[in-house]
Amino acid sequence: MLGLSQIRISYNNRRRIAQDDDELEYLENQEEKDRINLNEKATGLASEFLIFVHPNITECSDYGWWIFASIAFFMIVVYTLGLPIHYLVSLRRRRHRLDEAKSVVIKRYTAWRSHLKRAKDLRIPEDELAGSEEIARVDKEIAVMHAQYQQFRNEWDQFEFIFADYQNEYYYWELVEMARKQLIVAFSGLLQRFGDGYDIMFGCLVSFVFFAIHCSALPYVEARENFIKGGEIGTTYLTLFSALLIMLATASPEYDTPLLANALTGIQILFMSVVSISVGWNVREGFAEIERMRLEKEEEESGGQEKMTIYSVIFAVRLVNNAVRKKIQKRYELEAASTIGGDSLLSSSISSHGRLSSGARTPEPWEETSEGSDEAVSAQNRDRWTTLIDKLVRIDQILEPELSTQASEIAMMSEDTASVLNDWYMDQDPTSDDAR
Repeated sequence: MLGLSQIRISYNNRRRIAQDDDELEYLENQEEKDRINLNEKATGLASEFLIFVHPNITECSDYGWWIFASIAFFMIVVYTLGLPIHYLVSLRRRRHRLDEAKSVVIKRYTAWRSHLKRAKDLRIPEDELAGSEEIARVDKEIAVMHAQYQQFRNEWDQFEFIFADYQNEYYYWELVEMARKQLIVAFSGLLQRFGDGYDIMFGCLVSFVFFAIHCSALPYVEARENFIKGGEIGTTYLTLFSALLIMLATASPEYDTPLLANALTGIQILFMSVVSISVGWNVREGFAEIERMRLEKEEEESGGQEKMTIYSVIFAVRLVNNAVRKKIQKRYELEAASTIGGDSLLSSSISSHGRLSSGARTPEPWEETSEGSDEAVSAQNRDRWTTLIDKLVRIDQILEPELSTQASEIAMMSEDTASVLNDWYMDQDPTSDDAR
């Protein structure tokens, strides 16, 4: 009580000379902190006094001890087993949902490419094109596909701190490392209760098994990380094995204890060599990464190709879908009595409304003609379609086609789709990113 009274009197005097409200608020917060610190000190002194007066207060196996022991055991189980299991289940579930969403996008992309190949033979009259409801449904499907993939991708990225350093197929390897450390630290401590040497033998066994597993999998993305981790586990095994030999030499005069001690020193030197090599390797790779970043920045500033992701599928589908609809609407207004070859991008939703026609073949814009202007337009359209296909093939898990296959695909694209894309490029600013 005396200490609290002194704190109160001191801060009352300070409030009287305070200049503004901010200083008063600061003094009130500081007074509260001083009161809390004083109460904690008083509680600590009281606990030490009780232990001094009543030594049996810390006696084990009484009712209070069992309560706290049960709580400690529960927390140990939750922390050492519960968290790894939680991370494993969450990773597997989110990885499965992400793979399913990516599979949907890739299937949509594959169907789109197949429809492009058949676009030359597909002709849909205007009066049987999809209405506003069908067009809205296509837009909704693409939007839902994009939103779903984005959601699952964000959920997966929340655990990036676990799988960022590992290859995709070994996204769970951080949990394997946690299991190895738990076995060496926790279970070795329990085995020590059964006698000397059991913990060291168990540590040797665990280190050897995980060293073999690591060398078989090599889970890290970077080769230097695999080297560092392999050296760490191998050195741990050799250290524990040497400690086991020294323990045997102490119990039996047949062993040369100084020789084993020198061997242990050599193992420590080996470990320091691994660390030194790893540091040098990391420094070299760091400079190389800086150089790569500089080159990528220069390429980006000079108009180089951007790095594509799976979002390029959705971008291309939406881009050409919207352009095709605008072009169809424009032609419908100008030539109500004519027919327009339907683009295959809408065929995934409106194939039931269309029909194939066996009319005469219309020359493609990029095919050879006798006029020089037509040849220029042909080369321009072909380059633009090649650019679009290149954007689409640089996607995860989608193989880039051979040049011969790619050329045949370009030759099979419909006249209307090519003209729509050509009109869209004409409307764009040539210097903008979208027009590239």
